[in-house]
Amino acid sequence: MKFILRKILPEKHYINFEIWLIEHPGAFHSAFWLTFAILIFYFAFRPQPYVFRGYIRAEVMSIHDGTSDNGFSAIARVKLPDGSFALTSTRSITLASDAVETVCLETRELQNGVQRYLWVAQIKCAPD
Repeated sequence: MKFILRKILPEKHYINFEIWLIEHPGAFHSAFWLTFAILIFYFAFRPQPYVFRGYIRAEVMSIHDGTSDNGFSAIARVKLPDGSFALTSTRSITLASDAVETVCLETRELQNGVQRYLWVAQIKCAPD
């Protein structure tokens, strides 16, 4: 730690820092634990952007090619099990080539209650 501080701090600031540590021996230890506690609190209580709701199989109504200069893309209009329709897309040729009649979607509910559907591999919807 001192080696890193010696490299990044000017000589005057480094000497002042060493003197301060000698006068306050527990300060560095306390600062470490305070930082550790803040990180634990942040990761334990941060809001999640979405809630995972599971996998569903949806019927493919149509697939459109969205390929551009940036690469391959496929957009599918699907009919969900509840009868509503949704759009989903993928940049994977493998996923798009597997979408003959149905696709597997990962269902996510955002914080504002909106449902999002992520096109995933067919094997995720396979029965256990």
